[in-house]
Amino acid sequence: MEKIVIRRAEEILAHHTRHHPRSSYGQPIWVVERDEVEPGDIIWSQGDHEQTLYALGVVGGWLVVRQPNGVLAGIIWSDGNYFAGNIVCRATGAPARSESLDHLESGRYQVESALVADDAFMPGSPLGCIMS
Repeated sequence: MEKIVIRRAEEILAHHTRHHPRSSYGQPIWVVERDEVEPGDIIWSQGDHEQTLYALGVVGGWLVVRQPNGVLAGIIWSDGNYFAGNIVCRATGAPARSESLDHLESGRYQVESALVADDAFMPGSPLGCIMS
């Protein structure tokens, strides 16, 4: 797997690295350098592929970004394993497009393939959790 890097201008916000205490046997680990991210454009890159995304902010351990197609996505925003997915309405499965961060904290949305259990994860992880 090629390493993923998220940056704003020249500042690295998060990235894969082998130089981390949690890395074992040279495996890359996902490291977040900035706990909070202000709204604005960021660059997501992996190898030669780069994508400009619009960061809205961090909700319950997920960096919420608007993709070029308008769909919101969540990128895990803690050290460990990298994970990302579209944010969808839990009731309908419809992609989230224009919801505010406050709405995303309501428990009505989740990152696709993340685990959500109201009693276990609310309110700390309203968009769900991943098991690693």
